[in-house]
Amino acid sequence: MVRRAAVALIGLLSFLAMAEARQGRRAYHHSSFSDQRDAYLKILQGKHKKPVQIPTDKSVPFGIVTHHFLASELIVEYFEAVSSKQTPKRIVLVGPDHFRQGVQDLSLTDLPWQTPFGVLDTDKKTIGVLAGRLGLELDPGAFSNEHSIGVLVPFIKYYFPDCKLIPVLIRKGVGKENLEALLRELYKLRDEETHFILSTDFSHGKTSFEADEQDERARNVILRQDHDSVWDLDSDCRVGLHLFLMLASEATPLIVAHTNSARISGKGSANCTSYFTVLYLADEPAVRRTGRRRSSTTPSGSCFPGPV
Repeated sequence: MVRRAAVALIGLLSFLAMAEARQGRRAYHHSSFSDQRDAYLKILQGKHKKPVQIPTDKSVPFGIVTHHFLASELIVEYFEAVSSKQTPKRIVLVGPDHFRQGVQDLSLTDLPWQTPFGVLDTDKKTIGVLAGRLGLELDPGAFSNEHSIGVLVPFIKYYFPDCKLIPVLIRKGVGKENLEALLRELYKLRDEETHFILSTDFSHGKTSFEADEQDERARNVILRQDHDSVWDLDSDCRVGLHLFLMLASEATPLIVAHTNSARISGKGSANCTSYFTVLYLADEPAVRRTGRRRSSTTPSGSCFPGPV
């Protein structure tokens, strides 16, 4: 018994030492192409499709967008649409832990990001509270070269230079208890100055035709907001999609783009990746439409009712 306790203690101390080492190894994260400002400006300042028109009485509290730089025009279209409606003070960015670098199923970091457009700060206070409530150690090592976050943070800094970031990585196979705990905590963060993004791609390793067939199922699940049917879809972040369909259950999904890497590149491929861009529309808060304060009957800090 004593030996088992000693082994367990050594394991715990080793885990804490590793977490501390991972946390103290750097002062910043670096975005994808963090030193290549021109690469991003070429995309940002290029010719793009006509901006998505959003009704004047609607806001965009949630959205889904790709994290492939190849599909950067879709990313620009997404941020152009969101920025036309609001200027969030913080963005919660949820993406997959592609390479299972996190020491836990859920990963958080409060380190800022160096981007081509300057440093994107994190909401350290909220991240600290979130980590405490979820029983997580901050784990910056999980975010090293993780493109689900790294590709998008320069766009966030460009469009919303003064906002703060709350980055969350979710590992495939995360337990139901952890996912439900995260959902409860994200519900608490919903307010008029927070925007939530799910960074995810869809079909992988298929021909363009096969991807279209698979994506028709994904389209139906998204439009019906059928969070229980995500598990058979081809996506690199099904758990994140399940989470988002529940988080945005009171908003209306608007699919503004669907394509794949074969079509974008103009090259036939038997190994393409597909993309959806989705904006979730909600009623514009009355305080922004009319300048009046919201009724005191509206739950404080939340645009929507909480989960049942």
